[in-house]
Amino acid sequence: MNIVSFQDIMKLNEQLKEFGFLLKLKDMCGNQLVSIGTLEEEKTYDIPSKVYDIIDTYFKNHFMKIRYNEAKTTFSIEM
Repeated sequence: MNIVSFQDIMKLNEQLKEFGFLLKLKDMCGNQLVSIGTLEEEKTYDIPSKVYDIIDTYFKNHFMKIRYNEAKTTFSIEM
């Protein structure tokens, strides 16, 4: 079972803050959910492709596959 650590989130947030985004880790009944948000609490925003590139590359390099929700605002690690 792959687990996203707080250190993973902190490392990614360091890279994402340049673009005004951050990740928030949530524990959901035996699974983890990671949401993508902005540093400013805006209600609507467009996530740039570079943000997804950073996230995808990070998890790929750590041998984890992620699955985004339909809106691509949250993701979880595939089991």
